[in-house]
Amino acid sequence: WRVMWVLPVPVLLALVAVAPLSLRIGSERLRRGAVVLGLVAFTLLVPAFYGFDARNEGAGLGWPRPKLPANQRWSELLNEIAPGRRVVAPPAIGTWIPITPGHAHPLVVRNYLKPLRERIGRRAYRDRVLMTRFADGVAEHPRAAAIFERGLELYDVQAACIRTGETTAQAREILRRVGFTKRVQGTDLEIWAR
Repeated sequence: WRVMWVLPVPVLLALVAVAPLSLRIGSERLRRGAVVLGLVAFTLLVPAFYGFDARNEGAGLGWPRPKLPANQRWSELLNEIAPGRRVVAPPAIGTWIPITPGHAHPLVVRNYLKPLRERIGRRAYRDRVLMTRFADGVAEHPRAAAIFERGLELYDVQAACIRTGETTAQAREILRRVGFTKRVQGTDLEIWAR
């Protein structure tokens, strides 16, 4: 997919669209009509939904700028609060943390730890995954809260981003008990730090 962006895809599409104009078949008027008809058919039939559809999440005309998800902003906040330190965050936020120079170190980023299970230990691997899921609002293990609390000290976690979910009340209580304070409050996310 990334290799495809080396090619100027929009330019190639434009050349394909106007290629019938260079053919010497029929009159010029017929060729122009075929190009216009082809472009209209492409516009109406190919997209799953149109450019200004509500599903495009605020698409609009303007100067080019980075189009980053809201999760990336939360990762920036974690990096500001705990640069170079260990943090626990939901997977969708933890993925963005390492893209900034001098970033914090999330306990889990995607599946990079999976092949290292034997090296770091099965227990450490399990703890990190459960802590990350707990921060994401999911308690899929009966001792998830206890593992989360123990892991905050064991892995020297300096900041935690928690998502509103079934574990939120427990996570807040644990974080208060071990000396964290709430630094940032959002609608469905919070950042706590020492």
